[in-house]
Amino acid sequence: MKKRTRIRDMVLGALIATLLFGLAATALAALTPMDIQVFTGVKVYVDDQLVDPRNVNGEPVDVLAYNGTTYLPIRAVGNALGLAVQYDAATQSAYLGRHAGAAPAFYLDEFDYFSGTAERNFQTAASEQDNTRRDHSHCITNSFERTYLLNGQYSRLTGSLYQTYEDRSESFDSGSGLWIYGDGKLLYAKEFDEETTGLRPEAIDVDLTGVLELTVSFICHWNDALSLGEMALYT
Repeated sequence: MKKRTRIRDMVLGALIATLLFGLAATALAALTPMDIQVFTGVKVYVDDQLVDPRNVNGEPVDVLAYNGTTYLPIRAVGNALGLAVQYDAATQSAYLGRHAGAAPAFYLDEFDYFSGTAERNFQTAASEQDNTRRDHSHCITNSFERTYLLNGQYSRLTGSLYQTYEDRSESFDSGSGLWIYGDGKLLYAKEFDEETTGLRPEAIDVDLTGVLELTVSFICHWNDALSLGEMALYT
């Protein structure tokens, strides 16, 4: 059944930025408001597969029909076609596929994974300090192994491997470390021997050019206090 929806004080830019991208509404400040009337409930298929449109936070968003045209959320288009999606609020620009921007396309703690560790075991923190008192954000604080489908759309994975300030006196257990694989090939490895202490924060910069499938394996025992910070994917 067709549902009629009236959206007030919303502009086409708002549809793009808020409904289509699920990104910040701050970019709308310079645009002119108008009243429009849209219809929801439209289903879209790609190669006979129903598209499940969701925003960057994984929440469902509507496909809209307006004035005879169907508007599909651009993130849903990117996901269906295996393309990275980025939005630059400063220029009110959306990018599908590669974009050589300075900002990361995704942080790993927010990126949708294909298979691996369940959410309840994938622990994160908004911020932490390492043992040199440097602040980190988008922190991953527990062991995990996850595989991500990149479809060749990302060029780099960067971040930091560090020991937390609160537990800087702890030694590592044998087997702790970080391993990063691209299409089954080992791209980065850092393993700690038993009784190793005093880890200096280590910068991670891995070339992902052409990589279709990324696997990240991070092992930190309860007394290691190892974390990953700012693990970011770039197009």
